[in-house]
Amino acid sequence: MLIPAIIATAALTAPADTPALQRQVSSLWQSLSNAPQSKPDIAMLNQIFADDAIVAGIRQKEGQPDLKVQPASDFIASQDRIKPYGFYECEIAREMRVTEGFATVLSLVESRRDPTQKDADFTGINSMQWGNTGNGWQLVSLYYYLPAAGHNNMLLSGTPGQCIN
Repeated sequence: MLIPAIIATAALTAPADTPALQRQVSSLWQSLSNAPQSKPDIAMLNQIFADDAIVAGIRQKEGQPDLKVQPASDFIASQDRIKPYGFYECEIAREMRVTEGFATVLSLVESRRDPTQKDADFTGINSMQWGNTGNGWQLVSLYYYLPAAGHNNMLLSGTPGQCIN
């Protein structure tokens, strides 16, 4: 009984096409970033997300956690505008579980308005589910969590300001 369980566990963590998935995860954070007076890379976001993908997240609103769930197409449309300020995503830690055409990725990301500023404006943990049906990895769901100020227990740890994407 123990041997099949070990084999099943190994299969869930086997690196199936991991380099391509690593590139896709990095592309997500790069495509969400933008310099002042510009917008994110909408074409790349449309390629990364699966057609029926969802984006869900909890952020703090008036001191209380607020959950929002929306189709990825709505999320992408909300990003499709020129922003007067910069927005830079800096992924500082990543954990992946990959098997065949399924992957779960945890990602710790700092966000800044200026890429040279020392402290992040906020840091969030992201849980992503990816699928690969033979045409490359696509993001099926993105769930982000932005904790209340001062709460930094994020499941992953990384070096602030040391981007891996």
